[in-house]
Amino acid sequence: MLGWGYLLPDAYLPQREIGVVLLRRDPDATARSMQRVRTVPRASSWARTWYLIPGAPGNLTTPDDDSPLGLCRWHVDEVRRRELDYCQRFPAICYWETSLELLNDYSHVAEMFRYFGLRHGSALEARCGRIQNAKAAWPNRTPAALQDQSCYPSADDLAPRERDRLIGECVRFLLDRCGPQIERVPGDLAIGGTRATGLMRVVAENEVPLAALVGHSLTNTETEVILVMELLRSVDPADPGFFVARRSGPPGVAYRFDFNVVPTVRAVVGTLGWRAVASIARLVMRRRWRSDYSHRADAP
Repeated sequence: MLGWGYLLPDAYLPQREIGVVLLRRDPDATARSMQRVRTVPRASSWARTWYLIPGAPGNLTTPDDDSPLGLCRWHVDEVRRRELDYCQRFPAICYWETSLELLNDYSHVAEMFRYFGLRHGSALEARCGRIQNAKAAWPNRTPAALQDQSCYPSADDLAPRERDRLIGECVRFLLDRCGPQIERVPGDLAIGGTRATGLMRVVAENEVPLAALVGHSLTNTETEVILVMELLRSVDPADPGFFVARRSGPPGVAYRFDFNVVPTVRAVVGTLGWRAVASIARLVMRRRWRSDYSHRADAP
């Protein structure tokens, strides 16, 4: 519903062969969660990669509050409007309405599988109710705490060379202050083994002293995303995350994220070197081979 989902019905698949889960969440809690993990719409290249952008063609609504929390609330409302629009456009699709609470109920999830004509294994019951993807990389701060740095100007307003200097100063500060913690940051197997998510926590936990050090706010900025990647680059320039994060500059260091790149051996070696290929191979070997992940009831 955020993009390519509109292209599938009828043109590629009959509506009756498509199933869509309509997940219900508390709108305000969802918006505050987005703000906590720094995915404020339009605020950074990372947010623009995964989230809707205010003012973009095809939007059904416009934000009436340009504050970080206001933009997150706009995103939640826009998604809800698109959901209603999608259901009206494609009424023959099989829809299932649920909530996070119900998705922790094994009997409800099993019923949903049956509704979509899917089968499930014995592992489903064990997985239901387990917390997944809690995004613990970002501290669970109160909304008031997230606004504490409003007394500082945004680091994004700096000229390119000035921002490069600020980021370099922040990297040195973090390496000096949090060196042992940074060395212990493990790779995140859920996203290819990159250490970027762990370093996000290091940066987030130090937002206040960093702002005091450089006199600029990093919260909800493009600068903070660049800082995480530059810190990662200083620790491990062959980290798997750099396969999808393309660096440009200086002056004006920036990162563009492209998750449509196919990770062939030649592409990985050309970008990261042979050491990264070995790391990725170890990740692949941990997966099960010849398994059917579609859960179709008629799968062999």
